[in-house]
Amino acid sequence: MQGVTHRAGGVTACLAGYSLLVYSGSPLVAAAPVASLACLYPFAVWGATASDLDHAPGGLWDELKPIGQRSGQSLPSQDVVSRAISHVLHATKPLRGVFPKGSRAAQLVSVLDCKHRSWQTHSELPLAVILYFLSKLDPTTGNLSSALTQLILMGIGFGLVAHLILDLLTPEGLPFATGLFINKFILRKHVLPERIKIIPHVPPTQKGKPGFFSTGGTWETKIVFNALHAINIVLLIVTVAKLAGFALPSLVV
Repeated sequence: MQGVTHRAGGVTACLAGYSLLVYSGSPLVAAAPVASLACLYPFAVWGATASDLDHAPGGLWDELKPIGQRSGQSLPSQDVVSRAISHVLHATKPLRGVFPKGSRAAQLVSVLDCKHRSWQTHSELPLAVILYFLSKLDPTTGNLSSALTQLILMGIGFGLVAHLILDLLTPEGLPFATGLFINKFILRKHVLPERIKIIPHVPPTQKGKPGFFSTGGTWETKIVFNALHAINIVLLIVTVAKLAGFALPSLVV
C-alpha cells in the first residue's frame, strides 16, 4: 500500500482504538478525553507508516546533507528519529556476502538482514514488543508520565496494526516471524509457513500499469482507500459526538 493509504488507515485505527478505550472505561481517556485523543493521533499516523522505515536510508554521511539531497527519499518520514531507526534496521547491511555461503554466520546474517517488508517491521514481532511494554505499565496509577507513555505506545500500536492489516490485503502478504525462527533455528527445515498471504497476484492488463491488487492498483486506490475514508467519516462523527457529550447507543460507543 502507498503511504497515503497507510496514513488513512492510521486515522481509522486511531479513532477506532480511541472509541474502544472510551467504551471500556479506560482511565487513560476518562480524565482528559480530548488531550488523550490529541496524544494518540500523531503517533497512530506515524506508526501507520513506521513499518516502511525498512527502506534503505543511504549512508551515515547522508545525515550531514540537506534533507532534499539525502538518499533514502522513499522513507515515509525524514525526521531524525525515523532515519535513526532506519539506520539501526540496516546495521547488518555491511555484512552481506562477508561469510561463506551456507555457513551458520551467513544464515544468521540472512535472517537478521532487514529488507523491505521483512520480519523486523512487517511481522507480529514489533506488535508483540509494544504489547509487552504496555503490559508492564499500570493505567490506573494516575501518574502523568506513565499515562503519556501508554498513550504513545498505544498510538504507535494502533498505527502498526493498521499497517499490517493493509499490507495483508496485498499479494505480497506479511512475513510470519514465529514460523521463520522455528524453521531456521529449531527445526532446521521448512515446516511452518514463513509468510501469510490471502490476496492473489493478478498481473496488469496493460503494460506499465499496476495489476488489480498491486500497489497503486484499482484495489487500493478505488476500493480500500475509499472504504477507509468512509469509515473515517463515520468514526469522526461518533468521536466528535462523544466528546461533545451526546448520548449514543452503546453499540456505537
